[in-house]
Amino acid sequence: MTNQEILNYGLQAVSYLFGTGGIIAIVRGRKQRKIALDNQQTSALQSMQKAYDDFVKDAKDIIDGLKAELLEVRTELKEVKRDFREYRKEHKNCA
Repeated sequence: MTNQEILNYGLQAVSYLFGTGGIIAIVRGRKQRKIALDNQQTSALQSMQKAYDDFVKDAKDIIDGLKAELLEVRTELKEVKRDFREYRKEHKNCA
């Protein structure tokens, strides 16, 4: 038995012995609802954090892909410029 269970049973026993079951039950019920709400909020935050982490990972993957593609395009552009300069030198006197 855990400490929480012992405490719960103890509170029930005291409430029945002294006739204040209603007040103690209200306090105990309020505490249990707060714990349940806290658990739900924690679960929701964990779900949101996981979704955010997945989004960030996907965004980084996309950005890395775009960087690689940009580097490739820049390399190709340099080659085309170089080829064009050579072409102009070769055909300088044409036309």
